[in-house]
Amino acid sequence: MPAQEKTEKPTPRRRREARKKGQVAKSQELNNVAIILAATLFFLFMGKVFFSGLSQIMKGVFSDLYTLSITEDNFFSYLTKGAVSVFKIFLPIVLVLMVAGIIIGVAQTGLMFTFDSIAPKFDRINPIKGAQKLFSRRGAVEVVKALFKVGGVSYLIFSGIRGNMAIFSTYTYMDVDQILVSFTKILFSILFKIIGFLLIV
Repeated sequence: MPAQEKTEKPTPRRRREARKKGQVAKSQELNNVAIILAATLFFLFMGKVFFSGLSQIMKGVFSDLYTLSITEDNFFSYLTKGAVSVFKIFLPIVLVLMVAGIIIGVAQTGLMFTFDSIAPKFDRINPIKGAQKLFSRRGAVEVVKALFKVGGVSYLIFSGIRGNMAIFSTYTYMDVDQILVSFTKILFSILFKIIGFLLIV
């Protein structure tokens, strides 16, 4: 076998030492589900405000598209103004996702402050050890699980888009606000299916 699985239970001392180094057990799948759920809840309660702001930016861009005169003198000003507007719209959801990530991390590991977990560890880039982990029984199971999840999520996205193609074809007759409302409903439907799938898996 490439690597033998350790079956001995860690002693309390080893657990304390591992915790000091930031080596604690946590579920990456739970993190992913929490982030997706947080994003879904954000759009559920704040989606109208978010898409309304995004709609205003799009309307401003397209309404001034043929009359806007961009020169070397005002290019940076327009670019800065646009970047600030986009930043203000996306800042709330970024903060929500950051808070969700922190909460789920603390819920799994407790409050923990250590620099060892972010310090560079050059022994981890050893190709031989990496190959041993990849081709071990546990590594093979993780690869299969990851491929299954990617395939499942991809199928849900594809089926969600394909099932709403008739609705998408009517977007040419809608204004921006109607399109955003319709697209938000479709997005929620797909996201809830993805969350359910990841929770089951």
